[in-house]
Amino acid sequence: METEKTVIAEHSNLAAKLLRNPENFIDEVGKRGCTTPVGDVLENGGRLEGVDLTQEPNRFTEDQLIFPVLRSLGHDYRAHPTRYAPRWPDKRDTPDFTLETLPVEVAKRNDVRLFGEVKAPNGT
Repeated sequence: METEKTVIAEHSNLAAKLLRNPENFIDEVGKRGCTTPVGDVLENGGRLEGVDLTQEPNRFTEDQLIFPVLRSLGHDYRAHPTRYAPRWPDKRDTPDFTLETLPVEVAKRNDVRLFGEVKAPNGT
């Protein structure tokens, strides 16, 4: 079987959906009136605070950018899963999300973990 490369054409539906994700993210920054703190992050290496966004920066980034991108790409995901197999290796915490695109049985059988961690802009 020959492998085909994934190509996002200039006028593809996927490219249009993916472009809307950061546009909507920036629109939400404007709606929340926090363009100055976000500009400080981009221009001066500042750090976003929850008070700027009326939401914790990590969660804001998940809700307004990461999860919409995952949906645009056709992935199923679960935010902050507390139970998932194979287990999340860090027993002290839960991951920010897990992709459920791969059935759990297949993940278990192949010892595959599809977890994601999100960091706020300029966060650690």
